[in-house]
Amino acid sequence: MTTTLLIEIGVEELPTKAVTALAAAGRDLWTQALSDAALAHGNIDTFATPRRLAWRIHDLAEKQPDQKIERKGPSLAAAKDKDGNWTKAALGFAASCGVAVDTLGVEETGKGAWLTYHGEQAGQTLETLLPELFRHVCDNLPIAKRMRWGDNEQSFVRPVLTLVALADERILPLDYFGVRAGRDTLGHRVHHPEPVSIQSAASYEADLRAAHVIASHAERMERIREQVEKEAAALGGSVILPEALLIENASLTEWPVAINGSFDERYLAVPQEVLITTMQDNQKTFAVVDASGKIQPHFIAIANLESQDPATVRKGNEKVIRPRFADAEFFWQQDLKHRLADYLPRLEAVTYQDKLGSLADKTRRLEALARELAAVTGADAEHAATAARLSKSDLLSEMVMEFPELQGIMGRYYAAAEGLPADIAAAIDEQYYPRGAGGELPQSPTGLTLALAEKLDTLVGGFAIGAKPTGSKDPYALRRMAISLIRLINENNLNLPLDRALAASAATYPAALAADKHTAAVRDYIRERLDSYYREQGIRSETVQAVLALDSDDLVDNDRRIRALDTFASSDNVKNLLASAKRIRNILKKNGERDGAVQTTHLQEPAEQALWQAWQDKQPAFGQALAAGDYRAALEPLATLGAPLDAFFTDVMVMSDDPALQQNRLTLLTTLQRGFDKIADLSLLSE
Repeated sequence: MTTTLLIEIGVEELPTKAVTALAAAGRDLWTQALSDAALAHGNIDTFATPRRLAWRIHDLAEKQPDQKIERKGPSLAAAKDKDGNWTKAALGFAASCGVAVDTLGVEETGKGAWLTYHGEQAGQTLETLLPELFRHVCDNLPIAKRMRWGDNEQSFVRPVLTLVALADERILPLDYFGVRAGRDTLGHRVHHPEPVSIQSAASYEADLRAAHVIASHAERMERIREQVEKEAAALGGSVILPEALLIENASLTEWPVAINGSFDERYLAVPQEVLITTMQDNQKTFAVVDASGKIQPHFIAIANLESQDPATVRKGNEKVIRPRFADAEFFWQQDLKHRLADYLPRLEAVTYQDKLGSLADKTRRLEALARELAAVTGADAEHAATAARLSKSDLLSEMVMEFPELQGIMGRYYAAAEGLPADIAAAIDEQYYPRGAGGELPQSPTGLTLALAEKLDTLVGGFAIGAKPTGSKDPYALRRMAISLIRLINENNLNLPLDRALAASAATYPAALAADKHTAAVRDYIRERLDSYYREQGIRSETVQAVLALDSDDLVDNDRRIRALDTFASSDNVKNLLASAKRIRNILKKNGERDGAVQTTHLQEPAEQALWQAWQDKQPAFGQALAAGDYRAALEPLATLGAPLDAFFTDVMVMSDDPALQQNRLTLLTTLQRGFDKIADLSLLSE
């Protein structure tokens, strides 16, 4: 027999970020708890609103399966005394099994006879198990700060007001948090303040919807998306829809309703990133833009009710947002009174990191590094140096002090306002590119130069002070810096080997820090990140490792090899070649490589003669393609070696009794392997 179990915890308002996090964690905990209890089940639905967490478990077994019990007791020799009476050991074993001692069995083994018990334990019912299952889930939810209320011993993220525990239509006995479970839950705070009766686990969403509560977080998100898009279209524009803002609004509401509002057009003189950030971060509202992406004097807020007087709600939202925009306008106007260079003396007093000095120290390192990198990126060295010198000035502006996430963006605006060259202004912003996974890369050579310098300085400095990421700890975001550096180099096709770049960065640090002693570790760390970088592009780890085995620091050259090898290794006609490459590697590992030239006079078997001739025939095309860096073309001739290699290993005994023949055959294999290694270690690829 199976049932559909519904568990709901009704609470006072949850922290916004906890809504989806606790619901998802609860689903995982229920899955594990039911598995441990041997209760089979189907899918688990999650529901989460600001006032409830709920899980619905489909096809849940109503009873554990019966379990066979087999227990081994004391030896028969220890079970009876010399008079043939049962000993305390035997009597105790029988008592622990709940049977009379005379009913125990005897099992003969190679080590003698032993008392045994064979029985069956009836499985417990869901009704019996539920309280402990529920306790386990609640106690293990990832709640940062638990609270207690009243005289309850149990704690939770917020005081619990209601509990629902239904097996289909039937209420299950559950008493926790000082609340007895039933079928009544919380309706919408305004539209339905009285309790809501849930008729069955299957009717949960419908019963709540009748009380103006949309139980599904995903459904609320979609409702918000549809409504704000409709409102924006009615205003003649489109809406900016950050996923995080959709999630947040869905976590703040149970019955979301979009209401548009407007603001004074004078605020459009403030950079639109400031206005959008203010709307999203402070007011949780959505910005409206025109077809060109320019912000319009409108916003869309999400209410948690259907107001009978939306005009009043609109005015209230406009009234709240107005002082925020006025503050932003004030910061903007105040900051425009200063040049970026005016902030430089103050950077001396701002600590970047205790061991790495001040922000001024960092800008000096960036300036020196940018001058050197400009030769690689094609940037104007003086422009790159100027951008580096001014790169952190906006951190001391009023606007960035208020909105730290606008670092760089505001620097671009301030640089443009004071008339600095466009590439310098852009670089102050682009130093932080890419701002996220898959984010945009710098568009200007000056910006690319500064972005490279920023990543290199942070990585080298981080390792020099012992801040290499471990586990989940990465306070300086060095993982992101490494991936960003890989993207900057690869996607801009830069001739910038890692050893050269890291050495240049280390040279900008004081000798006392000994940064140069850590560049090898940084190099290894960046190369380790290549695995995840390519995995996200669907390229197998073994392909990456086959190229990294060559130990080259040229990321762009490695990239060409990896992409060529990825295509090559997926071809059907290379299986024999890859299998032979593994065999060659293993033979040479065991017997050692051989230097020198292959002696054609010692090629006695037709198969070895054919293999050597095939290799010789491929050399011109292979060598030309390698010289041109065309690894796809270089790999093509190798694919035809599969058949002669297969024949060689079938017909030729490499470890011949004749020392001269053995030496020559090992030399032949060494020649082939070293040829393969000019592209990658093919032995690491699976056939």
